[in-house]
Amino acid sequence: MTSGLSGQFRRSWRWLLTIAMTLLVTSPVTMTATAQLSAPLLPAEERIPVIVLDPGRGGTDHGAKGPTGLLEKELTLQVATDTGRLIEGLLGWRVHLTRADDTSVPLETRAAFANELGADLFISIHAGGALAPVRRDFQVFFFDEWQGSAPPPLDQSVDSERFDQVGMQPGGGGAPPKPVPWDRAQVEFVEMSQTFARLLYRNLRAQVGDEGRGVFGLPILPLRWVRMPAVLLDLGSLSDPQFADRLRDEAYVQRVALGIAQAVNDYQALRR
Repeated sequence: MTSGLSGQFRRSWRWLLTIAMTLLVTSPVTMTATAQLSAPLLPAEERIPVIVLDPGRGGTDHGAKGPTGLLEKELTLQVATDTGRLIEGLLGWRVHLTRADDTSVPLETRAAFANELGADLFISIHAGGALAPVRRDFQVFFFDEWQGSAPPPLDQSVDSERFDQVGMQPGGGGAPPKPVPWDRAQVEFVEMSQTFARLLYRNLRAQVGDEGRGVFGLPILPLRWVRMPAVLLDLGSLSDPQFADRLRDEAYVQRVALGIAQAVNDYQALRR
């Protein structure tokens, strides 16, 4: 993969940047977040690319909490919503959120939702914390089962009705979908997931001006179950008061959203 954007995409992003903030303010939210819905598959030449944005936590699961009260579940939903507006408005992708409000959604349901949609990309958004107020910049993860021990197998006696849905492979061209085991869903997408993780890391560094911690491969369960290129974005640690204040700044959050949208644009260019 060559480093840096081509001249063509540098020029295209000049005008995208001029309207991005307007879209964030004026565009209505049309994204869906119903985990039970399935989208019909269209012929490849007519199909609009689909991305699933997964705001971490929700409901009684608050996640990390900043010293001034900022909750991870609120931050991830704001970032996902702003990012979705940009991706729909600038790139024309169809955007779905795994949750659009303060709702608790099980991890396996989030994966099932993305797989049933036959999405092209999956981005799970989180923010961490620590016992000490130590600064930690953003980092990006992709699934890599060779970096650690394999997670325990899913109890199929509990989730037998959902087993085929979560591991569903889009059939295309009217062919029936092929069931794929939970623990093998991400295997054939690891390379593209890593490629997108690096694009996301590069674009976020450019937009927010932070160095970032890097790109890492780990056997993360929600990514293991997703049958498409998938990454997990950790926005940083809420425990540091100065960083938590930055995350409360709408302009900073919008730059994060724009960095994610730019990464999606770069990924789309690579796939053409």
